[in-house]
Amino acid sequence: MKTTLLLFATLMYFQNLSNINAQDEPILTLVTTIDPKGATGILFEPNGNLELAYWKDNYVQVTINVANNGFSRQQVKALIPTGMFKIDQYQEEGQLKLAIPGLKRNATINGKPVIEKVSFLITLPSNMSFKRVSNDNIIINAVDINSVQANNGVSNK
Repeated sequence: MKTTLLLFATLMYFQNLSNINAQDEPILTLVTTIDPKGATGILFEPNGNLELAYWKDNYVQVTINVANNGFSRQQVKALIPTGMFKIDQYQEEGQLKLAIPGLKRNATINGKPVIEKVSFLITLPSNMSFKRVSNDNIIINAVDINSVQANNGVSNK
């Protein structure tokens, strides 16, 4: 009886552990490359967790990770044609301003928001500056450019 209880408790532990790990995986990842068109820096407007990296290429890459909020991948993908994840670009005083106005819309299914958490990985040319245009508390993990250059543009994270 004790062995059965111990086995059952162990199985439940691993079941919960696998559920927790599955929830950390994004349900949808979108990648966009952007030509900075001579801009010396990026002004980034969208809210969400942000990680920066630098590389030797002359373009900006924006990766959008949409967290799993209990909806299927198909349900979240259905928002793409609506412009929910479209990145708007504006030149502003030599800076390239990036905005995703669609994320401000409240897409819901049965009253539950489809998109609750979004995170971004932005990879910039090594000579480009970056500024966040937001009032929210945002986690920013900047990668050391020297370690990126030493590893041909690959972060050690």
